[in-house]
Amino acid sequence: MERLVESGITATVLNNAVAAFIATIIKEMGPRTPRLCHNDLESFDYLEDLNILFPKGKFIHIVQDGRATIASEIARNINSNYTSENITEAILTWDDVTTQILEDCENIGSGKCLTVRYECLVLNPLREIQKVLHFLELPWDEKLLKYGTDSSRTDQLIHNNSLDAWSKANSLLSEEHIEFMNENCLALKQLGYLTDEIPPNYATICNI
Repeated sequence: MERLVESGITATVLNNAVAAFIATIIKEMGPRTPRLCHNDLESFDYLEDLNILFPKGKFIHIVQDGRATIASEIARNINSNYTSENITEAILTWDDVTTQILEDCENIGSGKCLTVRYECLVLNPLREIQKVLHFLELPWDEKLLKYGTDSSRTDQLIHNNSLDAWSKANSLLSEEHIEFMNENCLALKQLGYLTDEIPPNYATICNI
């Protein structure tokens, strides 16, 4: 690094180059838009670095009850880290990742990072969308309330009839897995999901 600095390639120069590279990739992923938006949970692994690279950027962390996340991702086979053969490992991975994101989000400040509970978005979309728009300094648009209501793909629909599916008898999570998660996942407690009820009353958690 010292030799790079001597050559005039400072940390600022490198950061600007990396930021330009990332921004170009995102721009080329879709149609032109006044604001760039990238939806990728793995980006949060580099939240503090991205905050430096994009000082005007804002980050929204959509989080769901970890028990629902584990059960859903295993059932849909969309995350190689979450499989029915390693549910305990998946639980610990979810907790580690989520705890770190919450910590990083707090570190960069509430003006740059917002955590939104999926359950609250489903149960009170108006309030949660307004919260997001206020965070992004964007105006209200009624069209936002219609998102997911006319999709031809059922996996994209926003509905509340599956919020507690993880606690049902046919869930991939056994009582032992749920008990293990309740006892070992700090993130569940941090997010208010850990209550005396199984499933918890999400309306109460969301102050509805």
